[in-house]
Amino acid sequence: LSTNGNGEILLSWIQSQDTGDGVAGYSIFLNGLFYTNTATTNIILTGLFPNTSYCVTIAAYDQTSNISSQGSQLCFVTPEMNLSGNTVTTISIYPTATPTW
Repeated sequence: LSTNGNGEILLSWIQSQDTGDGVAGYSIFLNGLFYTNTATTNIILTGLFPNTSYCVTIAAYDQTSNISSQGSQLCFVTPEMNLSGNTVTTISIYPTATPTW
């Protein structure tokens, strides 16, 4: 995770493996609700409020629309608003979950 303190969080993760059709993308859930799909292993979460708790889970899906269970929940608190916009805070997370189809 990294943030500029202005309501955005960059979330990155390690690519999932699928022995069948291959991973086509990831579904992102924010506070238990569907947020978006992405074909990459990173996403910028936008519109977040300062000093607020959020939890994210990710599920992988393959070419034939099989979807894994959601991985372990990652929770964080957004920092206070950064008025200068120049500081970036980074927190590295290394998940060990493997999708179960």
